[in-house]
Amino acid sequence: MFSVLLLLTLVSFLFTAMLADYQTRQRFNVHTRDYYLCKTMETLTLADLETGEADESGEHVYNTGTVSYVYLSEGRQVRLQTILHNSFQKTTVYDLRKKEEK
Repeated sequence: MFSVLLLLTLVSFLFTAMLADYQTRQRFNVHTRDYYLCKTMETLTLADLETGEADESGEHVYNTGTVSYVYLSEGRQVRLQTILHNSFQKTTVYDLRKKEEK
């Protein structure tokens, strides 16, 4: 009787640990996918902004979300706010002269 109870407890613990690991991996995969979708949309928006024909602020709409931009400090920096359709949000400030993220 004792060994059956011990075996049941051990199996329950292992199942709980496997389930927690699976959920953690799923959240990580979704977060990674969303991050790279945002970075791709930001890169496409920055490529459009480098042409120099953009307004002071605006919005680019993509099939996975939108990127809103606002020029800061006399056109040297731009703030990008990326919002995906699943409510993932990311705000980034880029220095246009150095071409790097702040």
